[in-house]
Amino acid sequence: MKKLLLIILSVLLLLTFVSCKDRQGAPVGMKLASDRSKVDYSLYVPEEWLVDEASDFTRTHSVADVTSVSVYTFPVTEDADIASWWTSTYEPSIKGSLDKYALIEGEVKGAVDGVASLSYIITSLTTDSAGEIAYKHKLTVVKNNSKMYVIWYCSAIGENTNYYDANIETLDEILDAFAFSVLEAPAESEQIKNDKNTPEGMKLASNKKIVLYSLYVPNEWIIAQSDAMTLAYVSEQNKSSVSVMQWNLTEQTKTIDLWWQDYHKKELQNSFDTFTVLEEGIEGRVDGIDSKSYTYTVTISGTTYKYYATAVIDKGSLHLITYTSTEALYDETLPIVKDQILANMKFN
Repeated sequence: MKKLLLIILSVLLLLTFVSCKDRQGAPVGMKLASDRSKVDYSLYVPEEWLVDEASDFTRTHSVADVTSVSVYTFPVTEDADIASWWTSTYEPSIKGSLDKYALIEGEVKGAVDGVASLSYIITSLTTDSAGEIAYKHKLTVVKNNSKMYVIWYCSAIGENTNYYDANIETLDEILDAFAFSVLEAPAESEQIKNDKNTPEGMKLASNKKIVLYSLYVPNEWIIAQSDAMTLAYVSEQNKSSVSVMQWNLTEQTKTIDLWWQDYHKKELQNSFDTFTVLEEGIEGRVDGIDSKSYTYTVTISGTTYKYYATAVIDKGSLHLITYTSTEALYDETLPIVKDQILANMKFN
């Protein structure tokens, strides 16, 4: 199944970890799949399921069936609601990464760990060496504190097999057992450690086991996420942030200009009526590689956010380094982003 390339517009990073409840021990016949030193929830799955190497998200799957359950989290503003977030941000991003995307049913009300949720059922089609494979997905979205949690159930469906229906009761058990928790201190061996290239006064924010770049931020910054996406922000008082995401390029998006004009810019325009470009295609270099930068604004709930996004292509993938801030704080941190973070970024 094609790797999901999720567009995240980090506007306010109000990352507060508050415990709702935490179950001690897995339910009978299940095991803990999530790493509570990296994520603030407990995901339990059947004992026979495999747990993929997890970081700041969790992915599990059944060996016998073509079925998986993954959990992704995204920071949002305090006033964000699930339905609006799905329509304006999340659905547009997954439409771009799933072939033959179709929404079958939306906004099915429910609850996860006592918190209201909405579920969305979609289908998609993947073509590989074995031919076409159809998938059915159920995405359960719940907002807790200032984060959206997406619990993504995916199964293959076909004329002779329907793993989706066969495992839907298992999904219900997984959702029933899901619990929000607090982050536990990671083992010292699992903490991100500075490498030999770390500049003085800075620290490594990215995880070299997962991504093919090294992003360094000032020592006083707070690292919020270090998995397939890297995310760090200035302080609890100043939530100006820098994030890095990666896209696999296609023939239609093989250059930065094509990717911006024919894909990313259109996605932003479709997602936000207030999207305004201030500058685009400003040439530069990151770690000796040609780059292009884009400055734009988006107004959400009466607040205008300003973005400085720098795109770099390395080893066939496009890396987007995005600085996000309010208009009032934008100029304060921009020199640090340009002269320290971008100037010291390395591609492995």
